[in-house]
Amino acid sequence: MLEERIGRGGFADVYRGRQVALGRPVAIKVIELTPGKHPQLLARVRTEAVALGRFQHPNIVPASDYAQAGHRLFLVMELLAGEDVAPAADQLRR
Repeated sequence: MLEERIGRGGFADVYRGRQVALGRPVAIKVIELTPGKHPQLLARVRTEAVALGRFQHPNIVPASDYAQAGHRLFLVMELLAGEDVAPAADQLRR
């Protein structure tokens, strides 16, 4: 269940949400599918979800699930407390 948007990236919005079955807070990356890019993007998100589900590293946020509903893909990840990294990322791009 989506609660509020907490970030925006190059191809996805990130929301604070709740994994209802387990009653825990999560981060949910929501990716809008672009017509014509659907198969490639779906494969990319699936690969990302599987990879993130396997990693155990302090600098990588693990994924716990992914799903598709209509023209949206959802990647469910651990919700981390902390500050927004977008300003620092903007500095690195300059």
